[in-house]
Amino acid sequence: MNNVWILVAESSRAKIYQADLSLEKIVEVHDLVHEASRLHERDITTDLPGSNTGSAGNHHRFEPHTSVKTQEAGAFAREVAGILDQGRNAGAYSKLALIAAPDFLGHVRGALNSHVRKLVVHEVDKNMARSGIAELRKVLPKTFFSRLE
Repeated sequence: MNNVWILVAESSRAKIYQADLSLEKIVEVHDLVHEASRLHERDITTDLPGSNTGSAGNHHRFEPHTSVKTQEAGAFAREVAGILDQGRNAGAYSKLALIAAPDFLGHVRGALNSHVRKLVVHEVDKNMARSGIAELRKVLPKTFFSRLE
């Protein structure tokens, strides 16, 4: 299999493209939207954090250690990683390129299993989720993939 999958993502949207090694033909194979990541944090959490009055009469709020937006980004990264693993299991690609917003790229890296991680041949830490195929070709020059054969 000489196909490359190219993940282009941010915390609320991801597209997966399939291409041959020359990048002459690039086709979108998945378009994912994570609605919860698009919401403001106040809209995701409808209640204020719980509170407790301590034994000395002090009032304490229970704050989450991780923001809800960060948790949602992690959940979406795990969803994307699952699709990448399904594609790997199906033999849909032999190489993977990751192009993602810097903060989301970290979530994706953490969510990938070791088998998918081994297929990553290029990463770009840039938000190009709303870019077209012409812009993708600029960050993934043809010579890059032809050297990997």
